[in-house]
Amino acid sequence: MRSLKALYDNYKPLVTDQETDTAQENQEVDKFLDDILASDVMIQAHQFLGRKKLAPSSAKAFRDEMKRLWFEHYPRAKGTLSSNGFEHVFMGEIKNKEVSGFHSWLYFINQEALGNLNYKGWIKRLSMGHVSLLKAQFEWEGERKPLTSMFVGSSPELEMALYTICFKTRSGKECPLTGNGKTFSIQTHPLTYQGKTYIGSPVASGGARNAPSQSNKGYKDKEKPTQIRGSNITAARAVADAIRTSLGPRGMDKMIQAAKGGEVTITNDGATILKQMQVVHPAAKMLVELSKAQDVEAGDGTTSVVVMAGSLLEQAEKLLAKGMHPMIISEAFQKAAEASVEILKNIAQPVELSDRESLLKSASTSLNSKVVSQHSGLLAPIAVDAVMKVIDPSKDTNVDLADVKIIKQLGGTVEDTELVKGLVLSQKSQGTGGPNRVEKARIGLIQFCISPPKTDMDNQVIVSDYTQMDRVLREERTYILNIVKQIKKSGCNVLLIQKSILRDAVSDLALHFLAKMKIMVVKDVERDDIEFICKTIGCRPIASLDHFVAEALGSAELAEEVTTGTNKFVKITGIPAEGKTVTVLLRGSNKLVLEEAERSLHDALCVIRCLVKNRAIIAGGGAPEIELSLRLNELSRSMTGLEAYCFKAFAEAMEVIPYTLAENAGLNPIRTVTELRNRHAHGEFTTGINVRKGTITNILEENVVQPLLVSRSAITLASETVRSILKIDDIVNVIR
Repeated sequence: MRSLKALYDNYKPLVTDQETDTAQENQEVDKFLDDILASDVMIQAHQFLGRKKLAPSSAKAFRDEMKRLWFEHYPRAKGTLSSNGFEHVFMGEIKNKEVSGFHSWLYFINQEALGNLNYKGWIKRLSMGHVSLLKAQFEWEGERKPLTSMFVGSSPELEMALYTICFKTRSGKECPLTGNGKTFSIQTHPLTYQGKTYIGSPVASGGARNAPSQSNKGYKDKEKPTQIRGSNITAARAVADAIRTSLGPRGMDKMIQAAKGGEVTITNDGATILKQMQVVHPAAKMLVELSKAQDVEAGDGTTSVVVMAGSLLEQAEKLLAKGMHPMIISEAFQKAAEASVEILKNIAQPVELSDRESLLKSASTSLNSKVVSQHSGLLAPIAVDAVMKVIDPSKDTNVDLADVKIIKQLGGTVEDTELVKGLVLSQKSQGTGGPNRVEKARIGLIQFCISPPKTDMDNQVIVSDYTQMDRVLREERTYILNIVKQIKKSGCNVLLIQKSILRDAVSDLALHFLAKMKIMVVKDVERDDIEFICKTIGCRPIASLDHFVAEALGSAELAEEVTTGTNKFVKITGIPAEGKTVTVLLRGSNKLVLEEAERSLHDALCVIRCLVKNRAIIAGGGAPEIELSLRLNELSRSMTGLEAYCFKAFAEAMEVIPYTLAENAGLNPIRTVTELRNRHAHGEFTTGINVRKGTITNILEENVVQPLLVSRSAITLASETVRSILKIDDIVNVIR
């Protein structure tokens, strides 16, 4: 026993850590082998294997073979010589945040006495007199071991003899054995490295279940539902992986080319990428819809929500592989999501809409991950001012972003973007010789046409001589002139004309008369813009000439046509009774930049809208996700049963956000997330990943904040989508 305990401090638990043997450690191994091989049970084992021609007859050669099998190092992860059979079986290792190996009851007692191990109970036990075969679960070094097998009451030489015999006689196969009249079996899994075969891991089983807990029984689904569920998870995760590299300030952009016309879009906005992807698999389409739902609810975090859902599906797949029923996982994930929302509320900081500085920080954080991040200093104040202009901060709890009109104009750069307190129309003024600048403007908006009426499609008019032709032309002239006179009589000097699809909204003759009467004309106003225009300038849409009266007109100090490069647009400013609307004139040097700037500004507006709806902010930079992971892990340790494993899996899934942020920023993700986890464990819950400096800092001091609503919505929607996917066990194709 003394020589066994001397080996306990020779190895590192993590399979990613290189193992090196010192001279003293080699001496301790030799002493242990000498003691073991001198025992009666190992002498009998050697004789048995010698008779079977499975071991050398020489005691020295057999000793060398045992040392190679049990103590020679081999890799279990990434080529690092970090493991051997003895460490795995008679001690334990940690791989992928789970305990691996750990089949010795003596090491179990040692670690429990040191406070490193938390026993969670046994599941199955086979009593063979003074020795029992036990299947149990526990936590070691803060990580879980869902199920392990170990002999209790046996000596280390007996265990090593049994494992060696089974490895030599039936490597990789079930080895049936009998102990005190009871039948059990050992299956030893070999591990090959550089042409040599080693003992990888033994699994002992046998006996009846004495702990009748239904939740401990492994769930095995039928073949088809398992395949369908696996296919759905794989397809959904593929979508998440496709946009994962776009997450964060250092995320990469995607170039999307349309199948028809070859139109190109460059963006790193998750919703835009997924909307234009040609997704066929129905489960993958669910993640596209998830991104859309996040866009509607919060307007930001569309990439994060999909990446989060992909990570949750990965963890769910592991739980399913362990025999857990999908409904148990689904219900536990729902509870974990609810717990996550409560944790986020507790760490959130309240914010007042009068605190302009906090609003600017939130908008800037959103813009910093966009293509136009270098212009966040200009676009963030515009987004804040635009939202504050259209709401009453004292009573409004939502923002109608239809009241913020974004007009894109080619020419100039993004730095020329401005917030216009008034109205901007993307159309230019019409008519040769007419005014293109009107002061003290009286503005009318008509929905009827100033052009000669046409016959019905089934009718036709035949003109047989020039006299009749002249009469028709005179009638048209008189008809149009009467309309123009009526417009002028009302005092209108700026006329906006709704776009018509039946006939020309305004004829050339009408434009001539309107120009003569010094009336500025803007035609082809879109139907969707009518409500915004009326709300902005205080006019009423006029459907017929009879209703064209002075009371229906709006007024402004100035209406003018502005030229930018080769484009022209109309700007109306100085509106006395200006409505709660605002226009952003967005400029850009090319179409790609202009469209991405519009998407980025929309996200910034949505962030401010989130703060109006839920007036609280949290730190960014992966800080809330790592805090959730830590708190949910703590919560899982206080639970029992399968729900605890699901909470732990949910907690691990949350780490995908800081992991991806670090990965996309070119940092070492494992080292970064480990350090971040450690800082949060010491109470620094505002610590996050500073991708600009490439280090871990207090992210609030770097002004990286985000609305609580964005993270809350992402977690809720992602968990709901994952639950829906887990519940699907078949896909039915309908022929219509």
